[in-house]
Amino acid sequence: MSKHILIILVVLALSGCAVVAWKHPTKGYGNISTFHTKGSAEFVRDNHDCEESATLYANGLGKCNDPCLVAKAHTRCMIEKHGWEIEKRNTE
Repeated sequence: MSKHILIILVVLALSGCAVVAWKHPTKGYGNISTFHTKGSAEFVRDNHDCEESATLYANGLGKCNDPCLVAKAHTRCMIEKHGWEIEKRNTE
């Protein structure tokens, strides 16, 4: 159990500054970071819907403590269900 807690804390610490930027052809833009979700009203609504769906999916598999499974399910929902794309940024 303590191993799981340590892994979760490390993942949260490493992703604390990470921001995922999303774009949609008609709904605008949005950003997700560890502590904030900002963007168009449609982005916030779709993000919330996908968070709930991903959590229910993980709970249904009995893996509610698996942050990677939840994150993958959330990303799949945003792309496949709502049509969002992850914005690729130039890091140069």
